[in-house]
Amino acid sequence: GFGLGRVEAFGAGRVADTVRGTFSVLARAAVHSTGLMLPGRSENLYSLEEGMGLLRGILRQTDDLDELVIADRFASPEKDLQEILGRP
Repeated sequence: GFGLGRVEAFGAGRVADTVRGTFSVLARAAVHSTGLMLPGRSENLYSLEEGMGLLRGILRQTDDLDELVIADRFASPEKDLQEILGRP
């Protein structure tokens, strides 16, 4: 993972830098298919639409990825995770 520092200092620039850094590491590792959650979405610091707009801009600058899956935050993480795992 990549540390983003204090939540109070979190902003679009930090998200963009972190995602670019992530893609750079993946390219150096010759990874062409990955999944990720946009930094800060688990804390709901910005909307999914805002994050996807930022992501589209970054992806226009790279051709290293063939497949990218984006996970997003659950409305109720514990409940949804339990349902996914098939636990009561």
